[in-house]
Amino acid sequence: MENEQQNLAVTANRKRGARTCNGLLGRCKLGWNWLYAFAEKVMPDGIRRTLVVEYMLHHRASGTDVVISNYPGGRPYEDAAAEAIADVFRDFFGEALEMGVVWKEVRHSHYLTGWLINAPIDSEIIRTFAAALASINRVTVEMKLTEEAK
Repeated sequence: MENEQQNLAVTANRKRGARTCNGLLGRCKLGWNWLYAFAEKVMPDGIRRTLVVEYMLHHRASGTDVVISNYPGGRPYEDAAAEAIADVFRDFFGEALEMGVVWKEVRHSHYLTGWLINAPIDSEIIRTFAAALASINRVTVEMKLTEEAK
């Protein structure tokens, strides 16, 4: 996890062809972007859960940085993306409540916000959630293979 955080925190320079955001530099638009990494966690008791980690990215001509603080506001189209993300989360949490799916907010790598959801990554509610996020402009979704819980 620490190595992953270091990879994401690197500022890349396009002229040098450097890669950042796990190779997402080409997909990031100038300004604010969001990356949601979905990873399945197998807990010590064998229960499969999904960890969703939010990376807020600020992409400039000189590089891309992972921003630890909250979204500070930006241009109208970036604000629209932030509002759409909030709507998707509100819909997901409402649907999860109705279905009895439990979640909790967690700190990932001491700095980043994440949500540990009591549903496997291949469940319908998680696939719908990921698809809704991926449909938003300036949002990228990554689905990761199973990781053992730490």
